[in-house]
Amino acid sequence: MGGGLAGIAAASRLAEAGWKVTLAEARSSLGGRVFSFPDPQSGRDLDNGQHVIVGACHNLIDFLGRIGVRQRWHLQPRLDVPVHARSGRRGRLYGVPAPAPAHLLPAFVSYPHLGLLDKLKAVRGLMAAMLTDRKSEHLEEITFYQWLRSHGQSERNIDNLWNVLIEGTLNDNIRDVSAAMGLMIVQDGMIRGRHEANVGYPRVSLGDAIGRPAQGYLRDLGVDVLLGCPARAMQMGQNQRVENVTVGSGRIISADAYVSAVPFWTLPNLLPDQLAGLPPFSTLSGLQTSPIVNVHLRYGRQVMTGDFLYLL
Repeated sequence: MGGGLAGIAAASRLAEAGWKVTLAEARSSLGGRVFSFPDPQSGRDLDNGQHVIVGACHNLIDFLGRIGVRQRWHLQPRLDVPVHARSGRRGRLYGVPAPAPAHLLPAFVSYPHLGLLDKLKAVRGLMAAMLTDRKSEHLEEITFYQWLRSHGQSERNIDNLWNVLIEGTLNDNIRDVSAAMGLMIVQDGMIRGRHEANVGYPRVSLGDAIGRPAQGYLRDLGVDVLLGCPARAMQMGQNQRVENVTVGSGRIISADAYVSAVPFWTLPNLLPDQLAGLPPFSTLSGLQTSPIVNVHLRYGRQVMTGDFLYLL
């Protein structure tokens, strides 16, 4: 149930393992929030979010290769991100051929958006991040901003360095993401290897980069892909086991196993009331979403030479 990235990935793995799979998706295409739509003014497909990936996204990169679209995604051979300040001062975060995290040392030394004292504080913060167990439960209860402040990081450090890393990867401000998530980016994206932070993006629209190729791949595997066919309700039998699922306009599907890949706010509506009121389903209503707002600008002339940049 659900044809976003999670549903596509689950369906493909099960089909590759020999299961007979039916995938029911509410929309008319696969991909979930990773989709494109036609813009009548420009005649171009616009992406729902200019998604980027990094080298640390091993599962996604493997998945792109399995469905045959790896060449439709650009991935930097070496990290190189221009960072421009409002004042006009320009810097870069880049990697060099050296073991991690030393591969970032030249960029760190020459980074113009931090002073010497700030850089010394940043080294202290990086060492603390390397030694912290990000799975500690209390790190889900505080923001990464709070964690950084408690480890001697200045506001300038946070705005001009740490948030550059967090906002570009987690699509949210460092003051809103948990310390656990922020430490994941630092530990897996900066420290683990020198290619983990390399930035990538689709060369084509998201529909052509994932959704349509994934649909063809699943159908080649024998998956029964039902589009425009949302899950409506789950029927429970003895021991609270799922007996069948109603989809679309009333079709009932029975199976040996059921996988839910629908949004968290949808799942309780599919369950019987007595089950939706029990943990863990009853706690889902306490989760919050953080929407991404996109502004698409069309320029009458070329305004930059690189593929992308980060603005402080």
